[in-house]
Amino acid sequence: MSRKSLFAVMALMLALVLVATMFAAGCGESEEETEKKEEVTVTTLEEGKLLMGSDTTYPPFESIGDDGEPEGFDIDIAMELADRLGLELEVKSVKWEGIIPGLKDGRL
Repeated sequence: MSRKSLFAVMALMLALVLVATMFAAGCGESEEETEKKEEVTVTTLEEGKLLMGSDTTYPPFESIGDDGEPEGFDIDIAMELADRLGLELEVKSVKWEGIIPGLKDGRL
């Protein structure tokens, strides 16, 4: 490999490292951005409750457990959201066809 080719390869690698570093630096959040995310106002149908309509017949995403309570991946995500918002999660089991109409008429 000639000296000129070696220099070109090294310059290209340096450029890639610099670009990767810029992308990584852009992924961080400032303290101000973090504080802005914490200032969230949520309007709910019932005070203090996050009401979720779910067709609980699709394990492992959502189903009714042996204890009669909703469980699954989607339920876990909704529980985490409710916890972060300081709300209690209430899951209403609704057939798939009824979810969009329930959202439109304000039941969900």
